[in-house]
Amino acid sequence: MDKKITVSIDIDGTINSSDTSISFFQIMTHLLYPEAHITILTAREPGTEDQIIAELSKMNILYHKLVITDNKQEYIKSHNISVVFENE
Repeated sequence: MDKKITVSIDIDGTINSSDTSISFFQIMTHLLYPEAHITILTAREPGTEDQIIAELSKMNILYHKLVITDNKQEYIKSHNISVVFENE
């Protein structure tokens, strides 16, 4: 693959919306992790990174980067995210 696919995934209402969605994102992130760059993109409160990291670890979600922002659209545009999983 010439260029890695960039994937953005929201936590609340997306990854953690149900046990089925958690299972889906576990499988998906484990399959994509070597070939894609996965960013967890959330609008949670700044300073909650450790809590989020623990939550993602408990759900067994693989990712490369965790980003907290109140402007997800701008982040997605400015970082040329290829695929977005978002509940809004």
